[in-house]
Amino acid sequence: MSEKPADVQAYEEAMQRLREGRILEAIKLFEEAATTGEDRPMEHYALGCAYVKVGQLADARRELTRFLDMEKATTPFVTAAREALASLEKKLKEEPGEPPPERRLDAVRLRFQAAMDHLDQGAYDRAREVLEALAEDLPKSEEVQNLLGFVHLRSGRYQEAVRCFEKALKLNPVYAYAENNLGLALFRGGAAAALRHFERAIERDPDCFEAYLNAGIVLDQLGETERAKEAWRRAAAIDPNDPVVKRYLRYAEG
Repeated sequence: MSEKPADVQAYEEAMQRLREGRILEAIKLFEEAATTGEDRPMEHYALGCAYVKVGQLADARRELTRFLDMEKATTPFVTAAREALASLEKKLKEEPGEPPPERRLDAVRLRFQAAMDHLDQGAYDRAREVLEALAEDLPKSEEVQNLLGFVHLRSGRYQEAVRCFEKALKLNPVYAYAENNLGLALFRGGAAAALRHFERAIERDPDCFEAYLNAGIVLDQLGETERAKEAWRRAAAIDPNDPVVKRYLRYAEG
């Protein structure tokens, strides 16, 4: 079986990152797909939509225009691209062609990484400050909303966390990781409500390890031992070396 071209692989990986809400990683891969191999219309469409999410409006206009120049068939994507371009033209009249320095893509990546580093170090207030500023600059980024919600969750601010995860899902309804995190934020309010979100996360991404792990914990608390074990087995199939899921399976099967 012949191997897929590099640009096709990059495009498919980018779409997976986009479904996971990892917009900055997706953009890198979309850029790779659009600049290597055969020039395909959908690569430019996807890259244009991704640029919109991080405020790169001039770059978004360029890619969506390229898509419309290439795409000859009448499809829903053509309609969406035309509507997006009309909106972009209005915004570009109100704003300079280039985003301010703090909103340029490299700066956004650095700021996002700084927030991740603060989170890893347990400096939740500093992580929150960075992410709240990013959320103002990038109101369409589900990735920023999801991480900001996670910071609130780790800080015990559950209502704020719920609001952020709900915003992330409004921006990207198939964002499995935000759905999983919303379940975690709601867990204190009731296991059944949390379980619904873990199950939705699994529907959106059948390889969402965290959702299987968390669903198993909730099912076990609800007394559904066999379903809990099945959820943990599915998690173990995705990551057989994870020590947490190993511990839960030992507990369930011991």
